[in-house]
Amino acid sequence: MNVESLDPYIEKVWDELAIHSACYLIPKDSGIKTALARCFANLFFSEADNAYVYIDEWGVWPSSENLDLFYGYRNSKGENRLISEAPFHFFDKEELGPFISILGTAFYFVWNATVIRSDQRCILKVSHDEWIEIRTEDESAFKEYTDAMEYFGLKQIQK
Repeated sequence: MNVESLDPYIEKVWDELAIHSACYLIPKDSGIKTALARCFANLFFSEADNAYVYIDEWGVWPSSENLDLFYGYRNSKGENRLISEAPFHFFDKEELGPFISILGTAFYFVWNATVIRSDQRCILKVSHDEWIEIRTEDESAFKEYTDAMEYFGLKQIQK
């Protein structure tokens, strides 16, 4: 998929899944961020075989980033391109660890990222303004996500 075509695709899925939506503040605690990334991995892959993480903005808060760490991790997985050349990450059900690592990186480094389940029934947006929004068409899945946010003590907000 051409990177220029990702934004319209994401907007289309985003708009289609506006049925159930909630926005939460991302916690400051790195341990909770890690647990949250694990939680989303388990929720996303409980229903879908694949998921995508698209890092669409970075460098907003350079003091929060460690690009050597990010590129070192990606290099260990065989990806040598810059994030500007390869911002899109594809994961299958067997790659929970790498999914958690990339999503966690977006949380730690305060990056914008969009996560989409392969069945396009759930989308998650992570903002450099430190909020996360979940959208889905599935009421029972939405309850699972909101229950998880409540479990982690995340504050729901209006944006």
